[in-house]
Amino acid sequence: MKHSIKPKSRSNLFDFTRGWGLLKVLILSWYHISIFFMKVLARIVLCLTLITGAASAAEVERLPKDTTVNYLVEEGFDIISVSGSDYITTYTLINFAGDVVTCRVGSNDIVSCFKP
Repeated sequence: MKHSIKPKSRSNLFDFTRGWGLLKVLILSWYHISIFFMKVLARIVLCLTLITGAASAAEVERLPKDTTVNYLVEEGFDIISVSGSDYITTYTLINFAGDVVTCRVGSNDIVSCFKP
């Protein structure tokens, strides 16, 4: 009775006798491990973004409607920033105590001020 030995194919990834099979398995293993950790990292980043996004929405204290930018300057506030567009101008003011007030002046001269 003759025993015939069949040659192993080179495409077999689990052929550890040829040397390259082990290397292929290791490369594919690292590839799958890196994909897994990328998915985990993406989920962590998404969760942290969702958690910290809610922290940025702070309570806003509106000042009385008769408050103007000139009144706040007379009370000791300094204008630190002025920005504007076609329809609205925004003033940011700060006093020595560190209180910050933002006033928006619309195109119809309606002033609304608030503290963040």
